[in-house]
Amino acid sequence: MRRFGGASGTVPQHCPRRLAARNRERVQLGRYVVHVSSYGRQDSEWVELEEAGRTYLIEVARRGEDTSYTELNRELVERTGLPGFDFSSELGRAAMGHLLYLIVSRDYPDSGFMLSALVHYVGGNEPGPGFYALGKDKGLFHASGDKLAFWVTQLQGIYAAYAR
Repeated sequence: MRRFGGASGTVPQHCPRRLAARNRERVQLGRYVVHVSSYGRQDSEWVELEEAGRTYLIEVARRGEDTSYTELNRELVERTGLPGFDFSSELGRAAMGHLLYLIVSRDYPDSGFMLSALVHYVGGNEPGPGFYALGKDKGLFHASGDKLAFWVTQLQGIYAAYAR
């Protein structure tokens, strides 16, 4: 298992794996009780989704573009053949957040920035709250900080890291 978070390698407080450990591997999400680290998927699927998602986001960064959660979901289905995430449910949205956590955990040592900065809501122009929570857990963002400035810094860093 990859470790993430500062020099100590601790897992962020909001991370599904930490929640799972505190809750005996089960968490109540609305009417669902789930094994949080899997969200109904096999470990091999998460590995495939992480690799496909990271590859896609690096391609997006190299083009100097951004993408939406919906576009990322569509690309993942196309590239892996696995079922997409259901954004109409809390569980589906949490699972996408978990995937982005995995992608950032894998990519951050290489790029030094949060690759998930490229992903935003359809019709929106900034990432979801999980982006800022992860930045806070990594010690990169402080709750009293300027969200826009943090996001722009991460975007610029990702674009520079993956410029051709």
